[in-house]
Amino acid sequence: MFWLLITDWFEGDQLHLKCTQLRGHGILIMSANPMMTALLKLREEARRRKEPQKSPLQQQQQQQQQQQQLQQQVRTPPPLLERVVDVQVSATLSATVRIMQDTNGLQFGHGATVWDSSLLLGNFIQGDEGRTFLQPAGCKVLELGAGCGYAGIIASILGANVTLSDLPSVLPITQLNIDKNTDALRRAIAFSSNSHNHTNIHRPDVVKACALDWKTDTDMDGELFDIILAADVMYDTSLAQALANTIARLASPKATIIIAHEHRKDEVDACFLDAFLECGMIMETVPNKGKWDSDLSLYFLRKRIHVGREELLHVPSASLSVEA
Repeated sequence: MFWLLITDWFEGDQLHLKCTQLRGHGILIMSANPMMTALLKLREEARRRKEPQKSPLQQQQQQQQQQQQLQQQVRTPPPLLERVVDVQVSATLSATVRIMQDTNGLQFGHGATVWDSSLLLGNFIQGDEGRTFLQPAGCKVLELGAGCGYAGIIASILGANVTLSDLPSVLPITQLNIDKNTDALRRAIAFSSNSHNHTNIHRPDVVKACALDWKTDTDMDGELFDIILAADVMYDTSLAQALANTIARLASPKATIIIAHEHRKDEVDACFLDAFLECGMIMETVPNKGKWDSDLSLYFLRKRIHVGREELLHVPSASLSVEA
C-alpha cells in the first residue's frame, strides 16, 4: 500500500511544498511546483478579498501610477551616431566634418540619417565636376530635405554660402551639425584666405538652417539660389508636384539643381520626372562610369529659358565636363 503525505512550511515569505511518498521502508522526495503555484494563487486571492474595496478615485490614481511606471520603463532612444569625413579643401588643406545622425529615426525621423544617396552627393561636390559649381564667389546654395546637412555642410567647407532646409521637426539635428562643424568651417576660411594655393576658395557666410515645407509657397519666399542640392527626396509620389514647385520657385533663372537618388520603383521615378517637366525642367542623368552602385543615380535639372518666341534649354557650364 502507498501513502501520500503532503507537508508545507515557511522560510521567510516563501512557501515550500514537498510531496513525500512512503513505499515500504524507503522514502521518495518529489518537487510539487504546480501545487505550490496553485496554492500561492489561492492565498493571493484570499488576501485581496480581505482588503477594503478602493473608491473610484483611488482606482484612477492607481491606474495613473501604473501608467507612469510603464512610461519610465520605456527604452530611452539610443545615442546619436557620428560620421567623420575628411574634406579636401585644396591640395594642401583638409577639414574634418563631423555629422551626427539618428540612424534609428527615434528622435528626428528617417530624414536624420546619412543615406547612400547623401554620400553620393557629398562625394560628387568634392570631386572635380561638382566643385566647379561652387566656383563663383558668393554662390548661394540651398539643400532641400537636408536632414543631417551632410552635403550642404561639405559645400560650405568648400566655400559656398549654404542654407540647409527641412521640416521643423528635423531642424534640431540640422542645427546640431551646423554647430558641431563651426570650427572646421572657420579653419577652412582662415587657411584658404592666407595662401596663394587656395585662391579658388572664398569666405562663406555662416551656414543657416531654415524650415521649409514643400507643400507651402510662403516658406523662404523671395529667396533665389544659384545651386540647389537634394538627396533621396524622390520617394513619395504625393510629394512629386510639391517638390517640383518648390525647386521652380527657389531656383534662380540659371540655377543648377543636383539630385542624388536611390531607385526603388520605376513608377515613382516616372512620377517625379513628369512633375519636373510640368514645371519646365529637364532631367539629365550624370553617367555612372562605375563610380557608384547601380541602384543610385545622379541628376542635373535644367530650366527652360524663354527668349521671345524661342525656347532655350539652360545647360550649366560645369556640366559640359561631364561626358554624355
